[in-house]
Amino acid sequence: MLPKEAEPNPGRIKAAYRAGMDWALRQGYGLIVEMDADGSHQPEQLPALLARILDTGADIVVGSRWTPGGQTVNWPLSRRLISRTGSAYARTALRLKTRDVTSGYRAYTREALETIDVQSLTSQGYCFQIDMLRHAAAAGLHIVEEPIIFIERQHGKSKMTPGIVAEAMLRVTTWALRRPPAPRDQTGRRRTSEDVRDGITVLLTSPDHAEGR
Repeated sequence: MLPKEAEPNPGRIKAAYRAGMDWALRQGYGLIVEMDADGSHQPEQLPALLARILDTGADIVVGSRWTPGGQTVNWPLSRRLISRTGSAYARTALRLKTRDVTSGYRAYTREALETIDVQSLTSQGYCFQIDMLRHAAAAGLHIVEEPIIFIERQHGKSKMTPGIVAEAMLRVTTWALRRPPAPRDQTGRRRTSEDVRDGITVLLTSPDHAEGR
């Protein structure tokens, strides 16, 4: 959770993430993790995400429901179809390699967030996560996925609406029409504990700010 003075106005997930990431960078953390605090993201899986940073030299690790080993629990078929179809469309339209582009369980290096420049992003809600990956890929950052088990929220209420989905589809289509050249592949450098000596912080999005994905 953010310190009280850093909390954003409620109702916009982008504001929550931007405030949290800005606070973490100002505190000097070397690794920043985002996750929902509604019970859907399991803290027991966090060591696996961090291990991928160290093992692969990745700039961003995405906790993925749609890679082998990933899954969802207690989600109806309709939600799975919306999430998988949305990810597939965005991945194809934007030429991304990440399979779960809307996942909110991620680990970023400090350098990744500074490169993306989160404060400059204009997207809201559901497509904010896609926008983050779009900018990361365009900058040539090394992005990998780690399978997770996503459990339907235990606290709070999903804010997913047809309007949010429509906004995401419209923005993705607009981005695709003016997409930048696909970046060249990068070979990940193996990170060591020295690379993250500045520490790790976890940004929890409260049930009031979390959105259905």
